[in-house]
Amino acid sequence: MKKRVLLQLHTSMHIGDEQGLGVVDMPIYREKHTGFPIIPASTIKGVIKRDYGNDIGSIFGSEKKEGTVIFYDGRLLLFPIKSLKGLYMLITCPYIMNHYNNENKQYNLEDNEAYVLEGNIGRMKDISNFKSEKIVLEEFIFKVKRFDNNKVLSLSSEFNDTVNKRLVMVSDNTFSHLVQLYTEINTRVSINDKGVVENGPFTQEFIPKEAMFYADIEDLEKKSGQEKDKGAKEELPINLLSKELTNGTYIQIGGNQTLGKGLARCVVINK
Repeated sequence: MKKRVLLQLHTSMHIGDEQGLGVVDMPIYREKHTGFPIIPASTIKGVIKRDYGNDIGSIFGSEKKEGTVIFYDGRLLLFPIKSLKGLYMLITCPYIMNHYNNENKQYNLEDNEAYVLEGNIGRMKDISNFKSEKIVLEEFIFKVKRFDNNKVLSLSSEFNDTVNKRLVMVSDNTFSHLVQLYTEINTRVSINDKGVVENGPFTQEFIPKEAMFYADIEDLEKKSGQEKDKGAKEELPINLLSKELTNGTYIQIGGNQTLGKGLARCVVINK
């Protein structure tokens, strides 16, 4: 059994990558082959264990026994970009949509010519507010076209209304470019008890609020085919976890928690 958790950031988030070799001293963790921000599975597991370990600690395992639930990486689904109209839009791309919907062929975009996007073209579900048929994201101008398939992105009802008004699909190359350039970069200093600067200034990268990730969780015994004979009243471990992560639950992910960073809203959807 597998379930999917949607994570919408309510404050900006920093999950650090040790390889800070570029212009940013403290970059965020990214996939090596795409450059897209991700949340490592170990981080998700650690956060949930920290918050709910006392109630459902058995699913995380111990030194003598392995855990009963598999945690997968949190992958980027939607990324907020400043818009000339409507404050901001949530962008995605065919590459991400195909991975998000890879178990449901009717949502697959790969072979549909309508979604082969080149240059500055963006697709939206609702273009009624864009009379000029153009949208400005940061300094880039996109020609707007309507989605032909209303089921291009299937989310929980918790998010559908909000996302549908702001969803813009751009090309893979354009998405990669925007995600690389338009994270938040903050300059900070470290001050000691006497008010003297101890360290800095240094720069730190954050994923902006409103970004959305998705992460799968899976029952290990079901996956391996080694499910034990359980009593009828005993629930699967993954269902115990789902009950803890009730819709609207907030968890804090990543660093700088005392600064209010990394606050994310969780919604569990079945697969």
